[in-house]
Amino acid sequence: LSARTNTDLSGKIMLFETFLPWKEHLFELEEEQTQTITPENRPIYVIYPDEAGKWRVQAVPLTPESFESRKALPEVWRGLRDEELSKASGVEGCIFVHASGFIGGAQTKEGALQLAKLALTM
Repeated sequence: LSARTNTDLSGKIMLFETFLPWKEHLFELEEEQTQTITPENRPIYVIYPDEAGKWRVQAVPLTPESFESRKALPEVWRGLRDEELSKASGVEGCIFVHASGFIGGAQTKEGALQLAKLALTM
């Protein structure tokens, strides 16, 4: 959690080089670190590789069980795939953004990171 500023100075994007179950653990760490993790600087997106070697960007939910996100991926990207999404986002190699905006994918780690950084500003 403390290394998240290595990915993005805002601390709002976490990057895992391998997939691991992160939701429960993230909320536990945030609860333990209330002095340094505030609503203003807590993680919004998590980036990780999928089973196929592609990369995902997932919005952190409000609670571990919630279907509502802290900040879903932009509405204008939702439901788009492949070239249509790459064109709409300006990011090469996009794969998809789910219709609800809770998750998206890109061919590369760099592409997923670009999507997350853009989403923070939108």
